[in-house]
Amino acid sequence: MSTSLRIKGFAACAAMLAATATTTAAPDSFARFHGQHVDWHACALGAGDEVGQKLDAAGADCTDITVPLDYADPGGRTITVAISRLKATDTAHRVGPLLLNDGGPAGPSLHVPLTKSEVMGEVADRYDLIGMDPRFVGRSTPLDCGWDLGSALFRSRAEPKTNFAPDSPIRQWTEYPAKAA
Repeated sequence: MSTSLRIKGFAACAAMLAATATTTAAPDSFARFHGQHVDWHACALGAGDEVGQKLDAAGADCTDITVPLDYADPGGRTITVAISRLKATDTAHRVGPLLLNDGGPAGPSLHVPLTKSEVMGEVADRYDLIGMDPRFVGRSTPLDCGWDLGSALFRSRAEPKTNFAPDSPIRQWTEYPAKAA
C-alpha cells in the first residue's frame, strides 16, 4: 500500500471518529446540580441556634445545595448539604473559595470557618472560607434507612459534645462492656 493511500485512509478514519465523537457525546446527567441557583441567607435557624448566631455575627452566609443521594443514579432521589461561607475580607488579593472540613466521620463542619480563620491569620482574609455539614450530618439531610434501631444512642446527626464528655451517661454506657471485661 502506498504512503499517500495510507495517509488518506488515516485522514478518513480521523474525520469519521471526530464526527462520531461530537454527535454521540452523552448529555451531562449532573447538569441540574451544576447549574442550580444558590440562595445565600442568614445562618441562624432560630433564637436557640448558637452556631447560626455566631456565623451571622461574623458576617457568614448559609445555604443548602441539592446533590444526588446516589451519584450512580443522578436522576434519582436527592438530598441537601448545608454550606456556610465567610467571604474574603481582602478582596484585592482574593484567591477564591477554600473548603474546610474538620474530618470525621460524622462530624459537622458548618462552623469551621469561624474557628479556622483565627488559626489561618492573614491568609484567611484572601479566601472565601467554606464550611459544610457532610451528607447526613448536622443540618444536611439526615440519614433514614427505615431501620428500627430501638434504643440506639448514636445517629447520623451530630450529638451535642456534652454527650461525649468523660462523665456523660452515654459515654459511661458505651464504655461499660470494656470496663466489665
